[in-house]
Amino acid sequence: MGRCSTITGLEPAAIDTVLFTHLHGDHVGWNIVDREPVFTRARHLVPEQDWRYFGDPAHVDRFPHFAQQVAPLEEHGMLERTLGEEVVAPGVRLLPTPGHTPGHQSLLLESRGERAMLIGDVAHHPAQVQETAWGPRFDEDSVVAASTRQRVMERLEAEDSLVIAGHFPAPGFGRIVRLEGRRVFRTL
Repeated sequence: MGRCSTITGLEPAAIDTVLFTHLHGDHVGWNIVDREPVFTRARHLVPEQDWRYFGDPAHVDRFPHFAQQVAPLEEHGMLERTLGEEVVAPGVRLLPTPGHTPGHQSLLLESRGERAMLIGDVAHHPAQVQETAWGPRFDEDSVVAASTRQRVMERLEAEDSLVIAGHFPAPGFGRIVRLEGRRVFRTL
């Protein structure tokens, strides 16, 4: 391919692991281009429950991206299904955070006594840090998603972990703190 990532400067062949927090279309694009995998040497970690849900023939019309961007990874022998809490590498662990999708997972990172969590779509807006019952219409199970959001926000606050939130306004890095009795996201 010869295309470097604009973020890391790495060639796609240098990437050895791709992790999906979940299988909504805005999180799985660019896996396959011209019917070939972009990351030719990578294992692609997919939540088992999402694999079954999005791959269900009853959902094919609602989630066409699955057949285009996810299923071909299995055909190429590059897909690994994850189930539950799992260590991916030293200091890198998957944490089930269901609700937004059945198999939604977050990524816990630990190094040198510091913790961070990439929350995926556990929350889409900083207001959800306090208002955990507020959810987007894209949550597949809004009740479970709200419960997960509450649990995750409590944990992030208690552990003083760095939060990596891709849908929050840039830069999307911060911590959960208390301000006037309310839980808020404080950008770094």
